[in-house]
Amino acid sequence: MEQDFIKKITRIIEENISDEQFGVSELAAAIGMSRSNLLRKIKKQTSLSASRFISQVRLERAVGMLKKQDHTVSEVSFKVGFNSTSYFIKCFREHFGYPPGELGKRMKEEKEQEEEAARSQQLTDLRIEIKNKRRSILKWLSHGLRRP
Repeated sequence: MEQDFIKKITRIIEENISDEQFGVSELAAAIGMSRSNLLRKIKKQTSLSASRFISQVRLERAVGMLKKQDHTVSEVSFKVGFNSTSYFIKCFREHFGYPPGELGKRMKEEKEQEEEAARSQQLTDLRIEIKNKRRSILKWLSHGLRRP
């Protein structure tokens, strides 16, 4: 039930994502609740203020858009409802711990780390296979070579 409420308000926010004027009052009207009840319910379920929750939904959408690398940071900031690129960058940095311009670099680093982990796992698997084959050969040799 609580998750349904969060999904519903998230959907409403996403439907209005590019409207910089869409805020708590507009969300309350869209969901048919009083502003004060909406504030209480969001705070109870997310531990965030309603305006912070709206901002978080906007920032999460921004990450998805930036990962596609189809738009500049400035374009994305306006598409997710921020009327100032500098304010968007500030909010993004506060939420994620790095500026949006570093997202591409971080994605590349994550991909490299994943590839390195995969190579490391392949090496480990190969070492285990070699060790098992070596044991089999030594076992075969210790029983003596049988000739027909």
